[in-house]
Amino acid sequence: MAEVFQISRHSPNQESGSGFQQSTKEELWKQVEDHAGTGIGTSSDSLMASFYQGLLAHSQKDPTIIDMMAQAVKERSTSDRPIDPNHMSFVVVYAINYLMMFGKKYQNYPEYFQLHDSPENWHHVFNAVLEDEELTTELAKLLREKELMSPVAERGNSIPFFVWQVCGDKQPVTAMDLGSSLGFPWMSAIRDTADNYPPFDDQTEYKGRTELLKAARARPLAVNTLYLMDHTDPRKDRDWIRACRYPGYATAEGVQQMDELMKRYAWGSDPKVNFIQGDVLLVDKMPDQGLVGGAIDVVTANKLMYELSPEARARLTEEIMPGLISDSGIAIVQDTVKTKCGKLRVSDTRDPWTSKTAIFGAITNYQWWIVLKHKTGRCDATRNGPDFKKFMEVTTSLPHNNPQ
Repeated sequence: MAEVFQISRHSPNQESGSGFQQSTKEELWKQVEDHAGTGIGTSSDSLMASFYQGLLAHSQKDPTIIDMMAQAVKERSTSDRPIDPNHMSFVVVYAINYLMMFGKKYQNYPEYFQLHDSPENWHHVFNAVLEDEELTTELAKLLREKELMSPVAERGNSIPFFVWQVCGDKQPVTAMDLGSSLGFPWMSAIRDTADNYPPFDDQTEYKGRTELLKAARARPLAVNTLYLMDHTDPRKDRDWIRACRYPGYATAEGVQQMDELMKRYAWGSDPKVNFIQGDVLLVDKMPDQGLVGGAIDVVTANKLMYELSPEARARLTEEIMPGLISDSGIAIVQDTVKTKCGKLRVSDTRDPWTSKTAIFGAITNYQWWIVLKHKTGRCDATRNGPDFKKFMEVTTSLPHNNPQ
């Protein structure tokens, strides 16, 4: 049975006065504009863009929801669960999903399931929430308390490729996923076979070989121990998990699909999986569970960077992840990132193919390399990144990739 460990969450000191409130509102407006495709970024998902376009238009007349988001960011800034405006700009989507699907009065809004394709239609949803005191109160509570729970198993499709290229496929690995959420990527990697892994468009190629990621998914990846770490235990709120889907998936059929995925990738009774509840920025402070001293073969962080401050991102990718991996291990980040002087930074655009997979370790001379790029954050289409050829040249020369 999976073990569960707990450590306290780091709470940074943040300004909490009127200046903080105003700057937070300005940043939230910017995030909504970007997600709507009217700012420097462009949402790669039309249904998400529709939501933000609707929220932008509604808030220009009535900024109540933006004000509620800013207030939640302020209140959380001095709590043990702080959140930045970028992360909050996503939480509001799933909070609205939750209210319409599982809120106390959700049965009064069955038409919600048909309202995802038009910004004008979202106006009715926002009005339904704001005109109902009970729903408004519940929305404020969700914004104060919730974080995203990611249900995207497709992000695990590249894990076996990296593990086998760097570590070989003969021995089980010890792995850790930081900000693991539901743990779907890794559970897919260690359970799914060539017949049932999440479908995706694999456009990778090297010296005449194609679909290299799919080739590595021929059989499940073997692990000694898999550590999943998140500050929220995903097993404690199934309805919130069900609501953490893009609006187009927030349907009765989508709920059924989510239930099937949660059953398929459940890890609570798996003896090889240990869940650690705590702040990833304090993983080096946790009780020694065999992790201290660089004992991890593979450490990953999927869509975690945007939840963190710039300072925390640097600590994650320059101290924490490098400190966890063994001498021959690798760190993997999948997010909207770019590299600068070998270090990892968040990219300021959401155009297609800006979601990347970067790796770090002795194999990269302790520099971050962008090896893969994805059409969307869901990793449903993948092609060679700028450092793919360099990665393949280095790893194909390793002894385990050249059997005698």
